[in-house]
Amino acid sequence: QQITNMAAADAQKKTVVDMTAKGGESFVKDYYYKTYDSSRAELHRFYQDGSMVIWNGNPLQGITKLVDFFTQLPPSLHSIDSIDCHPVSGAGVNSILVTVNGKVSYGNSQARTFNQTFMLAQNQGGSYFVAYDCMRLTS
Repeated sequence: QQITNMAAADAQKKTVVDMTAKGGESFVKDYYYKTYDSSRAELHRFYQDGSMVIWNGNPLQGITKLVDFFTQLPPSLHSIDSIDCHPVSGAGVNSILVTVNGKVSYGNSQARTFNQTFMLAQNQGGSYFVAYDCMRLTS
């Protein structure tokens, strides 16, 4: 009986990890960077007013500040090298930790490597938003 319960728990954990990976990868590949590169004025829709962004060491909080910041950046093009997603649960909130590595070019500049980490949190309606976002150009 105990072995059966352990196997069921392991299967449930694997399901959660698989669902988290699919959700995080879809967020990155299908939504976030496509919006960032083509419709940046809409990027704020992924955040809430209390979301915290640290962009290359500069803290930003509040939708108005995020819109102002993101829209003043030159046009961009992202290419993603890797995505890693992990479920995080605690205090009754389900979240997804997403780490992205890739390259980005702004305007006519040469592509630079970057690392970006998101904490996607679930709101009361059950959908996810970016609660924390830390973006760092690494080259």
